[in-house]
Amino acid sequence: MDNFDDSTLEELAAMVCGDEPGMKRRAGWELAPFLRRAGWEDVPDHDGSPRHRWVHTILRERQEDQAGDTERVIARLADRREYQQQPADYDAVIQRLQEVLALEGRRIDYRKGRPFLIEYDPDEPLAPSG
Repeated sequence: MDNFDDSTLEELAAMVCGDEPGMKRRAGWELAPFLRRAGWEDVPDHDGSPRHRWVHTILRERQEDQAGDTERVIARLADRREYQQQPADYDAVIQRLQEVLALEGRRIDYRKGRPFLIEYDPDEPLAPSG
């Protein structure tokens, strides 16, 4: 899959940080553990800089490495296990995530309850899944 537009990375950083109303907010110390749960290796701890800028920068750097790390972050954002303490936050995140991904020609789908990224043409009607 192609790289994501920088504005999409900005939106993903905002969702990871959870700064929008109704989304799970993550403090600075929670950011690196989130990325590790997404399957990232060698994640530095948050350096105290503004959270959104830190996440956006690291997403941009990892995307350049072509390692699939951005896709892993998206899948973790869409993973219900991330919202066990705040299940209501899941709906807001998944709705926004689908809106942002549609602009990239992608969307989240689920197989056996686990999220994954698929290519998607927003001009085509969605086929029922499962």
